[in-house]
Amino acid sequence: TADVEGHDVANKLSILISLVFGIRVAPDEIPTTGISKITKNDIQLADRFGYKIKLLATAKKVANQLECHVQPAFVPKDHPLASVNNEFNAIFVTGNAVDDLMFYGKGAGPLPTGSAVMGDVIEIAKAIAKGSAFDHHAESKAVKTLRYVGEGQNKYYVNLTVKDVPGVLGSIATTFGAFGVGIDSVLQLSKDANENREVPLVFILHEVTRARLDEALAKIRSAKFASEVNSIIRVM
Repeated sequence: TADVEGHDVANKLSILISLVFGIRVAPDEIPTTGISKITKNDIQLADRFGYKIKLLATAKKVANQLECHVQPAFVPKDHPLASVNNEFNAIFVTGNAVDDLMFYGKGAGPLPTGSAVMGDVIEIAKAIAKGSAFDHHAESKAVKTLRYVGEGQNKYYVNLTVKDVPGVLGSIATTFGAFGVGIDSVLQLSKDANENREVPLVFILHEVTRARLDEALAKIRSAKFASEVNSIIRVM
């Protein structure tokens, strides 16, 4: 459960935020969604749009604000993170001078785990021996003006089940527009209509806060344009 629901990676992200940005964000403060609700249909549609689905922990500094979250994401197939599979993990870093860097290796198994743990023990022992165990205490190098604001804005994939009747697509698009949610692309799969004449309608949306997206989807459901919101997945 810790792996599948993203709790383990939220702990790792909390540590990385301390090291990279110098401020403390506890794991339970990080918006976290796991992969248990990802469906085969989501995976197939991601492929159709040119993506793979990966569980990502993300933190970024925007002006004087820190945004972070853990959630499944559509990752473009040509991005290095799309090729990270099985027991391998990766950390992808973008810096103002170094540009993009990726650190890649096994994140599970007795030998990789044992090596990592002993590496930390030796590092701590060396620091204690030279009296510098607290050289890297996060608060000592904190960016004092940096403010944690939660999830921030993201692009999203939204999979709805809608009535297969004229005007539904236009009504949903109008509602998204009324809430300031822009549409990047849309896919209607009429051939999959069920006995109630309901069909999947899939959107890739422009950057928006999750709160604003949820408000728009609540309005869409209340107006009975959509009978169900099947999936909401971040798009990298």
